[in-house]
Amino acid sequence: TNLWLSRAGTQGDLKAVKQAFSVHVKRGEEHFVAGSFAEAWSEVERARALPGYERAPETLALVSRLLPKLHKVRLLSVHETRAFKDTTLAGHKMMDISVLSSQPLRLVTASVNVLRIWNAEAGSCVQALQGHVHPISHISHTGTREFEAARSNPMVSFATNGSIRVWDLRQGECCRYFKLVPQPFSDMLEERKARRFAWNSQKDWALLLTDNSELHLLNCEQQQAVIVKTIRGISDFRIGQDWSSVILSKESDRPLLELFDANRQTSSDKVFATLLLPQAKDSKFVVTQMGPSPSQPYCLIATQETNGADVQVRLKLVHLKERRSLHDFALGQAGRDTILQICWTQDSMYFACAHISGRITIWSLHERETPLWELTGPWGRVHRCLFDSDGRYLVSLGSDMVVRVFELDWSLSANVKPVPPGELFVEKKQGFLSRLFGRK
Repeated sequence: TNLWLSRAGTQGDLKAVKQAFSVHVKRGEEHFVAGSFAEAWSEVERARALPGYERAPETLALVSRLLPKLHKVRLLSVHETRAFKDTTLAGHKMMDISVLSSQPLRLVTASVNVLRIWNAEAGSCVQALQGHVHPISHISHTGTREFEAARSNPMVSFATNGSIRVWDLRQGECCRYFKLVPQPFSDMLEERKARRFAWNSQKDWALLLTDNSELHLLNCEQQQAVIVKTIRGISDFRIGQDWSSVILSKESDRPLLELFDANRQTSSDKVFATLLLPQAKDSKFVVTQMGPSPSQPYCLIATQETNGADVQVRLKLVHLKERRSLHDFALGQAGRDTILQICWTQDSMYFACAHISGRITIWSLHERETPLWELTGPWGRVHRCLFDSDGRYLVSLGSDMVVRVFELDWSLSANVKPVPPGELFVEKKQGFLSRLFGRK
């Protein structure tokens, strides 16, 4: 066996590689039967490291059997480490919040018409960015692990009058300014209100959804934000992984999502994929929230499904590229369990849901039947919740306008590496006879 492994590693002999692969799989099966799941996973990793066997059916089958055994990932505790409030609000609402960095933990908030950067560990404001005249409704920024790296990323703010400012965090000043045109639209914007805003810094364009269900594509190449396209009948939108797509929820009786090209302005009004969500017979449901994964082609769709007098809240995990449903979470009754916000960890292993009752539930893709943890408190409705880039902190903003920081204490019951999320929902391929006779 050692001779086969040495030949596979040094000479690259195809026969030796195949024999080494068989040895690792056999060892993995033996460890699995003996209950040594960590050792079995190590053998799987060695087998997948061989050239040409990264996604071999034998290893994927063993991975699927190991998942329930290995991933007893325990969330030992979630405790509140800091709670602070912006005393300058004077009765106004804090409209948005974002995480700048994890080490140290730095947050940015939209406090009326001022952006404030906070030291979350001390609960103190370390920088204030002024320039907007009207209240800021949305913040767009890509957080990172290190604060210095986060400061090099541009931060974009959108105000209620349609003005857009791009901020240089190193200099602490506005480096670019855009005014929304045409003028009649920007004048009516305060009445229509911006429901959602997203900025693409690489393409210099933005997406704006207003309360009248119109999605506007803004070209910001010049000093003005010009509306170049308008799509009507949109109830919500989200940005897919790395701006690979724009996920639209349409106002329709059908459970319909549409994917638009996010990188080509000329085709942004053309659907390149349509996703029909599964629904029970004689039932109707509406999409209430969406939460795309930051690193996988997944999206969580929160719905309210009505069947007679019964209204159920469900959470559907869908695969955007393959356009299929992966899992269906049954959460409970509408009114208590309605989801207001969904956020993911950066590795797409875990997600959190903020409910209308004020609860925050933390879930794992590996243990999908019940949440890992549930947070309740006196904060009322949770308007925002988000993880830092390390998944160590969960930040929330409640209706009491208090920012709360929760520290998550994780522990693994087995000393193994987490399985990539992309391998959690691998479809089993049917054999020739199964396909011929229609057996699954």
